[in-house]
Amino acid sequence: MRADQVEVRRRHLVVLATGQYDQDDLWPPLDVASEIAVWRRWLCAPELGERRFVPLAPQLAEDPSPADVFAALCGTTAIRPADALVLVVTGHGEIIDGAHRLVLRQSDRSRPHSTMLRTDQLLGWIMDTGVQHALVVVDTCHAGQIAESVLKLDDELPSGWIGVATAAPTRQARLGAVSGAVERFLATMATDERLGSALEPYLRPIDVLSAVTDAVGSQDVVVFPRFPRGGVSPCLPNPSTGRARRPRPVRCRGPRTWRPSRRPGHPTTPAVRSPAPAGSSDAGRCWTR
Repeated sequence: MRADQVEVRRRHLVVLATGQYDQDDLWPPLDVASEIAVWRRWLCAPELGERRFVPLAPQLAEDPSPADVFAALCGTTAIRPADALVLVVTGHGEIIDGAHRLVLRQSDRSRPHSTMLRTDQLLGWIMDTGVQHALVVVDTCHAGQIAESVLKLDDELPSGWIGVATAAPTRQARLGAVSGAVERFLATMATDERLGSALEPYLRPIDVLSAVTDAVGSQDVVVFPRFPRGGVSPCLPNPSTGRARRPRPVRCRGPRTWRPSRRPGHPTTPAVRSPAPAGSSDAGRCWTR
């Protein structure tokens, strides 16, 4: 079934971001605000109309505590099966005791179980909502470790889920690499219909992920539960759909010209050109929209 044929009731954008750390000798500050801005400009743009995502639990984008994340997402009823969800996680990440963990502002390296958040636990809270269409982006160091946890699940993730861990388990994620790749992709597709027709309301995951994978290179992006092969996703609205395109010139007859009359006894009339279309700089060119 095509994405534009799926009945999506509501669209949520959840951003979990930490840029400031109490133990900044271990985890230096990160400028995550610029990364967040890229996702919000795309997904929350008013021009998307009914495809526009609405921020959910916006406090999680401002250096949350484990209690903040638990209160907002564990057992939430704000996300329902018929909704579409985009979850973006950015900040520092660590692998401790074989599990990938998100480093939060008050995290203590000596007390990881009570001060950090296990990424697979966060994923489990989202799974419990039953949401069938989700894009989950974990943009931290070593994020690829969560793919191992996904493989151990008793039930497979829904087919409408797309998981992106932006660095392999042994790799570090560069700040802004993924959000920058997304921003460049969106800018390029505005002029290259091979990356998404303006007639298609949603984008193909394979196109977006291929662009991101190529851009980040040695970080080795890990896609879970599987790399998508085709089709579009309601979690990837096409920003070019419905956007006014630049007028393009077409071949047509030039404007009418009145020429002097050659009939005997008729007064001579000077040549007069019809006015150019409003907004055009060349009166001899016709434009179409």
